[in-house]
Amino acid sequence: MSAKKPLPKMKPCPFCGEMPTIEPWHGGGPRKRMISCEGVDCMVQPSVPGSTARQALERWNVRADADAERRGAMKVLWYIEGTTTLCEYTLRRIKAVIQSGELLRAKASKDGAK
Repeated sequence: MSAKKPLPKMKPCPFCGEMPTIEPWHGGGPRKRMISCEGVDCMVQPSVPGSTARQALERWNVRADADAERRGAMKVLWYIEGTTTLCEYTLRRIKAVIQSGELLRAKASKDGAK
């Protein structure tokens, strides 16, 4: 009889840092699960399904490289620019933070402190 491997540790949401929830998924059998971020301040609220809890966790824990994260953040910024009335200085500052990688370094240091 083989021993079951423990489930991987769940990572926080890559967009807001909150811990996601894992629930049975209505879209399938009794083992299917959905992991989603329901953070109040999360603008993205991503979700990931899996045929099992293990598969959902493994999918959730995948993270893009820094350049891909930076491109994603820029897409969010472009959306914000078109839908809000933030002042021009604030938009320029957000763009500079994203392009410089400050956001990713701050996130990495926050993740290291946990």
